[in-house]
Formats: sequence, C-alpha cells, structure tokens
Amino acid sequence: MLYFKKIKLPVCSSAELEMALRKVSLKSTTVLDMGSSTINIGTDKYFIGYQGKNTLTFTRIRAFIESLLPKLIIKPSQTDNECYCQIRLSAISFLIFLVFNFLEVLVILSAILGKATLEGLVIVSIICILYWLLLFMEFKLTEKRIIKALQYYRTM
Repeated sequence: MLYFKKIKLPVCSSAELEMALRKVSLKSTTVLDMGSSTINIGTDKYFIGYQGKNTLTFTRIRAFIESLLPKLIIKPSQTDNECYCQIRLSAISFLIFLVFNFLEVLVILSAILGKATLEGLVIVSIICILYWLLLFMEFKLTEKRIIKALQYYRTM
C-alpha cells in the first residue's frame, strides 16, 4: 500500500517509539486492513498492533461512534537516525477514497461536457470534502495518540 504521510516526532529513537507503541497496544493475529479496530469497553490501550513477517503495523483503537472515520495504518520507522511514523489508509478506506475521487472526476467531466447538473456536482463535491475532513480528523487523533503513547512510555 501507499504511505502518504510521515509524522515526525519529538526527540526519540526508533526503538523507543516502537517500544512505546507496543506498550500501549493490544496484539492482533489478523492483518489490520480487514480486522475491526472498534472496542466498546474501556481499555488502557490506545492501539492494536500486528507483527507481520517483515513489518510492524498499528491502528488506533476506536469507539463505536468513531467507526465512521477512515481507518489509518501506522508503521513506525525502522532506522535509528530518524524518529517518525508512516501513515496510510486501510484497504477499505483507500477503496472508498478512490471511489469518491473517481466520482468527482466523472461529475466534473460530465459538467464540462454539459451532461451533468450543478446539483450533482455540488453533492459529489460535498461528499468528497466531508471524507477529506474525516480523514484529517482521524489523522489528528492518531497523531495525538502517538505522542501520548510516547509520553506515557517515558514516565514509566
């Protein structure tokens, strides 16, 4: 999958970041793209983690109401000289993203050719903007949880 964003973190090592994320994570035995990250009971964990053959990935634990937000997959850095996390959309969220943007392109092309109405263009544009806003909200929530996990690990 395509990692589209890097979160550069305050002074830390990649080992410290990995240990902090592992400390506040539940272990998953399934790939995070398809599994549910919704937990309805209280927990002191922030993430669900999956250890693959070559990668370690995490996703934020979400409440039921947050299930409308797109799911982000986090991959911590593997190099010691930089401390960052790469972020990508899960497979289903990426598919929804592609469909919305494809619809937007189709409606714009139809409007240029004179076959679409202005209402259709406005509706599809609003849907795409709402999805981008939900994606931005999930990104900010995830970023705050990563920083909170680092702070929690440092105080232990």
